[in-house]
Amino acid sequence: MTTIGSAAAAASTAPTTTKKTESETALGQLSKNSDTFLKLLTTQLQNQDPLSPTDSNEFTNQLVQFTQAEQQIKTNGKLDDLLSAFTTSQFGSALAYVGNRIEAKGDKLELTGGAGDMAYTLEKAASTVQVAIYDQTGKVVRVMEGGKVGGLNRISWDGKNSEGASLPEGIYRYAVLAKDSKSATIKSETRTVGTVSTVDQGADGVILGVGKTSVKLGDVLSIRAPVASPT
Repeated sequence: MTTIGSAAAAASTAPTTTKKTESETALGQLSKNSDTFLKLLTTQLQNQDPLSPTDSNEFTNQLVQFTQAEQQIKTNGKLDDLLSAFTTSQFGSALAYVGNRIEAKGDKLELTGGAGDMAYTLEKAASTVQVAIYDQTGKVVRVMEGGKVGGLNRISWDGKNSEGASLPEGIYRYAVLAKDSKSATIKSETRTVGTVSTVDQGADGVILGVGKTSVKLGDVLSIRAPVASPT
């Protein structure tokens, strides 16, 4: 079940309201302090000793500081508005991901319906590639042979362990060990693969719900339309 509506409302109102409230509070406090300062300045000037007038340089400096602080607060308020608008725009764009397959930075592997998909990149072609799958305790449950081409490789897991027994559905992890003909390790990067079901606004930005896990919008590397089921 998606949470598009509730998340969209939170993304479009909460950040903007909070930031504006902070800026308005700071600006209001500065205004009060400035008014108090001007009243004190006026009173002191009215009651100063004509034979020993007050040095106006310090008052002038403080007035300049008040003005600079006010301009800075207003600038921060405008930046907050721009940031909120950008976040809302990001959220709106992320809604297009719902229902589509994505690949994102990560090493999580979801086993569902007796299958789990993996994708990884190799810096160059390899002679041997081993893909190790770990359960939530960190135990290796299966080691598979992977694709060896330089660039992107995709493989599927049938959900069985090394003894051929079916494992329970859930989130697993996987790692890739690739070596060249001289047994030197080749750099690899794993990807989390799945279908986007939800979009939420989190503390770290827009978060996509992918099955039973989640990924940051900024970590998405590719998006593909779902494969149509045969009729």
